[in-house]
Amino acid sequence: MALDDAVKIKNTEIASHLNLPPVKLHCSMLAEDAIKAAVPYALSISITYTRRHSRHCPICKSPATNPLTLPPCPPEQVKDYKKKQESEQ
Repeated sequence: MALDDAVKIKNTEIASHLNLPPVKLHCSMLAEDAIKAAVPYALSISITYTRRHSRHCPICKSPATNPLTLPPCPPEQVKDYKKKQESEQ
């Protein structure tokens, strides 16, 4: 499942998939919240890893002489980069 699909999951889908009784529906709500909180973090880890393991930043093309100290890329460039990655898959 792609990260974009994971964000669309609703607690009702989780509850039905796990066959949760009505008393435990709050668990599916917690699961939905956890997924929505984890997806942005997972995306940032992916981009950070890519930036640290290349000679140039794939997003803003700045030279990665010391990738650990690269400034964050502008948000619009990050969005364009994500769209490009999705279209290549």
